[in-house]
Amino acid sequence: MVDPAGPSQGALAEARRLAGPSATIERVLSLRGGQHAATWRVDTASPLRTMVVRQFPAGDSAAAREAQALQLLDRLGGPAPALLAGDLTGRWSECPTTLISWLDGEADITPSDPDTWAAQQARALARVHAAPSNRLFDEHELRRRHAQWTGRRLKQM
Repeated sequence: MVDPAGPSQGALAEARRLAGPSATIERVLSLRGGQHAATWRVDTASPLRTMVVRQFPAGDSAAAREAQALQLLDRLGGPAPALLAGDLTGRWSECPTTLISWLDGEADITPSDPDTWAAQQARALARVHAAPSNRLFDEHELRRRHAQWTGRRLKQM
C-alpha cells in the first residue's frame, strides 16, 4: 500500500544506493500533481543528488508503463527524466515504484506567452513523431500488445 506520508524504506534505501555509498537522505518533499501515484522529491547529501520517487498502488501496471515510456523517451535524447531504477513488483519497495531523475524547472500549463509555448510543444512532438518507429517499438512487441489490448491481430503493414 502506498503511504502518502512518505516513500517506503526500500525506496529510500534504493535512492541512497543510487546516490553513492556514503549518501544520506537529507530531505523528502511530497510533490503535488499526477493521477494516482504518490510522488516525492528526495535529496541526498554526500554526494548532493536529487531524484524523484513515484509509488503506485499494488497491482497497478502504470509503473511499468511509465518505465517503458521513459526508456523510449531516453532513446530520443530530448529533455525527459531518466529512469534510474524500478521495482515494478514491489519486491524491495512494498509497491510498484519508479525512481527517476529530477529535472529543474516548473510545469507551465497556463503560459503567459501561449504562442511560444505552443511552438515549443510542437517542436517536441515533431521530434517524437519523426523518430523511426523501430527506435521506439519492436514491431513484434507492438503487434503482441495490440492483440492483448484489443483482442485482434494487427494487419501486416
